Amino acid sequence: MRWTAIVPYKANSLVKSRLAPVLDREDRNRLATTLLAHLQETLSRCSRIDRCLLVSKERCSVWAGDWLRDPGRGLNAALEAGAEMAGRPLLVIHGDLPLVTPDDLNALLDVAEREGIAIAPDRHETGTNAVALCDNRTFSFMFGRDSKMLHLKQLHNLRPCDFIVNRLGFQLDCDTPQDIEIAKESGWSRASEFPL
Repeated sequence: MRWTAIVPYKANSLVKSRLAPVLDREDRNRLATTLLAHLQETLSRCSRIDRCLLVSKERCSVWAGDWLRDPGRGLNAALEAGAEMAGRPLLVIHGDLPLVTPDDLNALLDVAEREGIAIAPDRHETGTNAVALCDNRTFSFMFGRDSKMLHLKQLHNLRPCDFIVNRLGFQLDCDTPQDIEIAKESGWSRASEFPL
């Protein structure tokens, strides 16, 4: 099965705003592009992913895949536009996962191919860092606060243990200083480039 990956990306003064107390705008932008480049390289090493589509307000110099301009109606509307363009099977994955590996991607896609959908929550078990959709079920993206719960509500007829994928590569996103410290402790080699 040939998958399309959609990656939402924020490239402006608000990028990684929760890190503003410890990193200036230039360092936050550098962190975001470093993480995005890592994700693109990881996606390229997953043989099941045929196409990568960045959804953002502007092109990003480190992204070599396809690009779709964010229509400016919010993250979920941007992802819906990307999903409409890409079709299924579809992987939506955030670009700030320093530890994600091709093995993580394959584990998620395996579950989606078996169950029709797979969801990878963040380490707090409240957010969602990736969704893989394989079948033609109706599904609305609900990324943002409490997205895991909002996504699960749409899947009330399924048992979460069948389609939730808990792997460190998906759980750890870099939104806070603590996240960067955990990434460093977990072996992210580039963490030292962003001293807190």
